[in-house]
Amino acid sequence: MSQATASDPTRLIRHLEELTLNTAPAIHQHLYDGWVLRASGTATHRSNSVTALHESTLPLDQKVAYSESWYRLHQQPIIFRVNDALSPLALDDLLQARGYSKAAETVVMTADSRLFSALADLPLGVKLVERDLADSLADLHHMKGTSLQIMAQEIKRQALWRGPQTVLNLRSINGVLCSGMARLDGGHLGVFDIYTPENQRGKG
Repeated sequence: MSQATASDPTRLIRHLEELTLNTAPAIHQHLYDGWVLRASGTATHRSNSVTALHESTLPLDQKVAYSESWYRLHQQPIIFRVNDALSPLALDDLLQARGYSKAAETVVMTADSRLFSALADLPLGVKLVERDLADSLADLHHMKGTSLQIMAQEIKRQALWRGPQTVLNLRSINGVLCSGMARLDGGHLGVFDIYTPENQRGKG
């Protein structure tokens, strides 16, 4: 990371947004006056929402109306990702006035890779396995109980990524204990789709 990026919080946040949009591809993507509109027909918010990356030049109400029509065309609900550093200041109030409500909060965290320690010894009978992307996603959606249609769309979406990645499972004789993936872009390693079934949580 350059010194200039590190000293400019807004520039850093925009850079991290670009990295996460790259590594979480969308099936459909449309650029509109500094906004990125994305639709994939899956449950992943980052690949199915509007993200403000750059300053707007058009009136906000016009942009929101255009975005709503774009998502109607793709037959899925519209989600706006409101970022305190990048989104227009008036966007939150405008969305509330149009009947939108807050659905979830996302926290993006970073750490220097030198802070990570080596993988601890695994419990007896547990092994770390590198998996094929499609097989691991099938395991993930089986654990989550999502539909076959959503799973097929997610496999199609994730296959759009062409960069370096590793997909890992922790397994025992009882099956998959947890799963996750990591993708490398621009010298940053992003960690995604970390999931542990409820009956396996809290066991270290």
